[in-house]
Amino acid sequence: MTKTLYLFAGSVWAAAAELAVTELGYKEDDITFKSINLVEGENFMPSFLKINPAGTLPTLECDGQVYKMTAKVTSALIKGAPIKVKAGTTVIETIHDKKYDPNFSMLSMCNDTELTVKSTGLLMMFISNRILLESGFIGGELPGEDDFHVAAWLTRIAATTGAKSVDDPLTSMEDAYGALVPSKVTAYWGVWIAKPSWKKVYAYVLH
Repeated sequence: MTKTLYLFAGSVWAAAAELAVTELGYKEDDITFKSINLVEGENFMPSFLKINPAGTLPTLECDGQVYKMTAKVTSALIKGAPIKVKAGTTVIETIHDKKYDPNFSMLSMCNDTELTVKSTGLLMMFISNRILLESGFIGGELPGEDDFHVAAWLTRIAATTGAKSVDDPLTSMEDAYGALVPSKVTAYWGVWIAKPSWKKVYAYVLH
């Protein structure tokens, strides 16, 4: 049965689902993509609220089920995917914790430069000390389910510190909190930006 994936190009967590689709080897006719414009409030239109009353993205319709949370969406995509990858761990729950909200840096940047420095620095140390390995993906040779979420999270952090393209993030993150980006973060960024999936999802702008 064809899956229908509801997305928005500027959504941090919809990007996690988009990365998953490509990395899991789905073909174009395996999934129908529908864009829901969050800026224009299309997620609150009755037609979409009928599918997902919470109005959140990504949302996935598959085999008569509707998956409304990012973790549930990526988990459903992994089941039966052409390419098998390592299933998610507690990393996903951790990265979605409100205290690690990747949008916080953007909000604080608008209001308090010192707070931006502190928050960005804490996020960098958090991901370096608690999430990432010395090199490579969390899932091993191939990106696993954890990686889809962490990559989307890290790219949003980069975007909120002013990065516009693949060449900007390390510099922008360093400028944001006044220190070198941890080596684990640098290595992780390097393996992701080389992936066709990452280049596809972030072809026009980091978000």
